Amino acid sequence: MPPPITPRTRRVVLALLTAAYTLSFIDRQIVAILLDDIKADIGASDGDMGFLIGSTFAIFYTFAGIPIARWADVGSRRTIIALGVATWSVCTALQAAARTFVPLSLARVGVGVGEAALSPPAHSLLTDLYPPHRRNTAMAIYATGIYLGILLAYQLGGGLGDAVGWRMTLVWVGLPGVLLAVAIRLAVPEPPRTVDRATHPSLARALKVLVRIRAFHACAFGAALASFAGYSVSIFTPAWFQRAHDMTKGDVGASIGWIVGFGGMFGAFAGGWLADRLARRDPRWHLRVPAVSAALTVVAWWAVMAAPSRGLAIACYVPYAICTAAYLGPVFATVQRIVAPSMRATAASLVLFVLNLIGLGLGPVVTGALSDHYAHLGPGAGLGRSLAIVGSVGLLASALFWFGSRALGAPGGNATHA
Repeated sequence: MPPPITPRTRRVVLALLTAAYTLSFIDRQIVAILLDDIKADIGASDGDMGFLIGSTFAIFYTFAGIPIARWADVGSRRTIIALGVATWSVCTALQAAARTFVPLSLARVGVGVGEAALSPPAHSLLTDLYPPHRRNTAMAIYATGIYLGILLAYQLGGGLGDAVGWRMTLVWVGLPGVLLAVAIRLAVPEPPRTVDRATHPSLARALKVLVRIRAFHACAFGAALASFAGYSVSIFTPAWFQRAHDMTKGDVGASIGWIVGFGGMFGAFAGGWLADRLARRDPRWHLRVPAVSAALTVVAWWAVMAAPSRGLAIACYVPYAICTAAYLGPVFATVQRIVAPSMRATAASLVLFVLNLIGLGLGPVVTGALSDHYAHLGPGAGLGRSLAIVGSVGLLASALFWFGSRALGAPGGNATHA
């Protein structure tokens, strides 16, 4: 008989999973803060770095995610998460040993495979731990790990990068994750599942079911387009501020890093909190909140790009950081709500598959290629033109979220799985 799920158990699990998500984004994002140093050391272009940071990570992250999620739907979710945390942490440190582009890419692949073992089982665990009316908020708190991780990546990348170089920085941020992996395996319980494992559908059956759910399409492809813009901006923004506004890595960490971290955490929590409350009256707000926030994100980004001075650009980055985070909690909670309990980890992995293949796999590569194409405008102007183009893709995400909200039904008519 498993121990009862208490409020304290929920808080401990949510804290540990959020810590793991935070660490994943430190290890994922810190390469972007160190981009120009790595680029100069190994002789790469912006396009090469976009491929390294985006595609080599995203391809293996996405394709490993589906079989890992299938395992999570029937296996021990805490063990899967602990193995993933240990794997990506060791591979982050191993990047420091690379002297050329190929071994650095191979280590980056290991980071992607390890991180694929986190979110699908984590979403499934949180869904079994929290009642339906609190899941948007729980998922939003978990999503704050993205922005806390980016904040710490900025701070550590700027401070450690200047002090000890990019190689030792990767060692220092990578290895502590092994301790977190042990803590997760020992402290996180495996809560009772809301469905018998024997009813676990085949992948083919799960795909047939998901293809027929219109709201699922909106969640997957809306999130993919939002992340296409978001990943591109987050990865290349440090380099843009350094080139366009003559800032050092330390300057960026001391200003933009804090905005991304605290603005993103506030935006992620606020988006989940607001969706939970508005959806009590009308379930369509589960996706209307992401729709509105995605549109506001584009407007805020245009303001950053058009700002005539460093100070004004930094000020405009505040609403951008808040709005760009608000879609995450509601979208992932909606995915868990609209599928049967036996498919929760699989559904989450498929959303992450589409999101990361398009968003992380293509976004940075397209951004880097456009930056190289517009290089004749100057280092800052060329990258700025590229970021202005890819940042506008969020308008398509907004339209998809709004369209998908119609499938959630009118007030009193939300027929979804708990």
